[in-house]
Amino acid sequence: MLPLETERLTIQRVRPERDASALIKMDLDPEVQAFLGDIKKYTLQERIRFLECEDHKTTVGSGGQLAVVRSEDSLTIGFVKLKIDEASSFATLSYIFEREVWGKGYCNESCAEIIRVGFTILGLSKICADTAPDNKRSTKVLMRLGMKSDRVDLGNTFREQAHFIKYCITKQAFEQNMLP
Repeated sequence: MLPLETERLTIQRVRPERDASALIKMDLDPEVQAFLGDIKKYTLQERIRFLECEDHKTTVGSGGQLAVVRSEDSLTIGFVKLKIDEASSFATLSYIFEREVWGKGYCNESCAEIIRVGFTILGLSKICADTAPDNKRSTKVLMRLGMKSDRVDLGNTFREQAHFIKYCITKQAFEQNMLP
C-alpha cells in the first residue's frame, strides 16, 4: 500500500535518520506548536527513536506516523497519522506541517489521500480529527475534507486552556462527496 502518491506528494513510511530533523524544525517553531502543547525540546536522538517507534507501528499495522514528502524536491514537509481502532473500524487522523508550506494545499492533499485509503482500502467506517477552536487553518482543512463538527469540547488536553473540537466524516458521507 505504501508509498501513496498524489499530484504533488509522496506519503511514505518515515525514515527516522532523515526525517527527524524535519520534525525537530516543527517542534521548535512556536507557530507550528501554538495548538500542540508548546515548544518541544527533544534531541535529535530522541526524535530518531520516536520515529523508529512510529515506523514500527506502521509495519505492524497499528497506524504510525507517515512522512509527507514533496515530490518536486524530495523534502519532508510534514507528517500524517491515521491511528486505527480495529475493534470499531474507527480512526483518528492527525497531522503536522512545516509553517513554510502552510496555505499551499499540501495538508489537504495528503489528508484527503489518507482518508480515501482509510475508507476504500482499510474499510474504516468513520475518521475523526481534533483541533483547537482557535486553530482556524486546521478547522478549514477539516471542513474542506468533508468533516463535520461532532463534539464541541474534548476537555483539557495539553494545557489548562486547550479545549478541542472533534471533526468527523463517515464512510457514507465520504462516498456521497465522491459522487459527481
